[in-house]
Amino acid sequence: MIDQFILEVRIQNFLNHPNVLSMNGCFDDTDNVYILLEYMEEGTLFLHLKKNTILTELEAAQKLKEISSAIQYLH
Repeated sequence: MIDQFILEVRIQNFLNHPNVLSMNGCFDDTDNVYILLEYMEEGTLFLHLKKNTILTELEAAQKLKEISSAIQYLH
């Protein structure tokens, strides 16, 4: 399991896409591993949807386009 985690951290380190958070570094202590990701100024999609419970069709289409672009890149 640790080998899989190390592989995932290495992969995250090489990702470069506007809709995927980039990794700025990682470190560990005796109990935890910390992964430093870029700051999301506008917050997460979940928080956006929680704050704005209704999206216009255009907003929903834009979010779906961004998510689809990220998934395609990761695939």
